[in-house]
Amino acid sequence: MIVQTFPFSAAPRLGRWLGRALRTGSEKRTRIAAENLSRSRETLLPHLPAEILEKAFDNLGQGMVELLMTPRLLQSHRLEGLVRFEKRDVIRRLLDEGRGAILAIAHSGNYELAGIALARSGCPLTSLARPIVNRWMDRYLRRLRTSTGQRILPREAAAPGMVRVLRRNELLVVQMDLDAKDSGVHVDFMGRPMLALRSPAVLSLRVGSPIVVVDTYRAGGVHHCAFSDPIYPAPFRGLPDPTSALTQCVMERVESQVRRRPDQWMWMLDPWRSAEKAMRSLIPQTESS
Repeated sequence: MIVQTFPFSAAPRLGRWLGRALRTGSEKRTRIAAENLSRSRETLLPHLPAEILEKAFDNLGQGMVELLMTPRLLQSHRLEGLVRFEKRDVIRRLLDEGRGAILAIAHSGNYELAGIALARSGCPLTSLARPIVNRWMDRYLRRLRTSTGQRILPREAAAPGMVRVLRRNELLVVQMDLDAKDSGVHVDFMGRPMLALRSPAVLSLRVGSPIVVVDTYRAGGVHHCAFSDPIYPAPFRGLPDPTSALTQCVMERVESQVRRRPDQWMWMLDPWRSAEKAMRSLIPQTESS
């Protein structure tokens, strides 16, 4: 209620304040972000890790403020003027083909606002999501996401639901920059090993739905949502490991987004954790043998 008393133009200033409070108050997340930036230094040149760290928390804070302001934006019909879609014709063309599409996104810019705006524009959208630890925030986000027609598919036991979404010729949104742990497929991301979610590639190969990598970012006071050219599964089917190859192709496009605007990505996520932990566990066995 307090945040909504401010105009939307105040979100960057309030976000910087909140971002710095989060950086100071969350020692664990700040340490994770700093370590990830340091280990990815070679792929980020000429960007400076210290500057990226500060701006990444500013971006996180701004996103939280904007989400608290979103109900008022929806009521006043101002959301449409704040989100700009690029290459929207890609989505229309794929829906005309009748096989739906998998939208692969990352935690960049304000990805939540882009999803809310895309559903409000009339796109049949279902997002794969897992509950947030904070129950209040989880309820608030679920209510906000579904208020414009977006459906939420729980990640637990989601496979049948994802197939149904695509066979209904709809859009399935999946976040690709998360640690999939033991169920993931090995890929290279930012020059480091990662266990990425395999279900988008598996679904694409099974159902025939293409994958579109979505770039969400802030620029010039506008939230951009840019759609890539579709990645069709057919060229990957004859490869020795089509699931791994297709997932790697998707992650390479996600990586190019992070490289262009590293300050707008959430470095505190640590998607490399499980893969690098598994590699470290192998070192003593190798040495002893």
